[in-house]
Amino acid sequence: KFKTDHGFWTIFRASMLVPFYNSKNVKESEAPKSWKDVIDPKWKGRIVHSHPSYSGFVTNGMINIVKLHGWEYYEKMAALKPKIMQSALAGIPIVATGEADIGAGTVLYGLFAAINKGEPLKIILPTEGVPLVTSPSGILSKAPHPNAARVFTDFLFSKDTMQFLADNYLHVGHPGVKYPKGLPALGDMKLLSISGDEL
Repeated sequence: KFKTDHGFWTIFRASMLVPFYNSKNVKESEAPKSWKDVIDPKWKGRIVHSHPSYSGFVTNGMINIVKLHGWEYYEKMAALKPKIMQSALAGIPIVATGEADIGAGTVLYGLFAAINKGEPLKIILPTEGVPLVTSPSGILSKAPHPNAARVFTDFLFSKDTMQFLADNYLHVGHPGVKYPKGLPALGDMKLLSISGDEL
């Protein structure tokens, strides 16, 4: 599915927007299991959220969550007085240091990297699913140097480059890559996606 039916571009890499929590401050039994659990009033003042005008990952995730639960979801989120950060990655250190107990959503690749460095964080795979965020790559029809663009594109989609991305916890379309131990496989997650037009 990394190849598009229309053929105008190919998906270069993908990741998911996932909620997460501080495993020292929150017991696994008390951690959210769904997106709706993330807006439980018990998290008031204990949650971090990133800003959609800065982060495309967050914009994509919010559209998917609104499709699931309506705009009321974010009205309830606002009532929790979340700490607002810029990028989707910016919430990771806030939760890791205990300034917040849960993150309303971050990029899976950044979270997995922090966990592998020993940060006390746990991934939540909500029962409703996780927003899939893809990065397309293609050559513009009026590219000034189309042959150079083709060579660069071949490099981007080579097994070595794809393995480099997989080693950094991103999902790719190359069937020959090996993923780091513990990284959730795309097939093991319920993925939520929206069209480019909708985004």
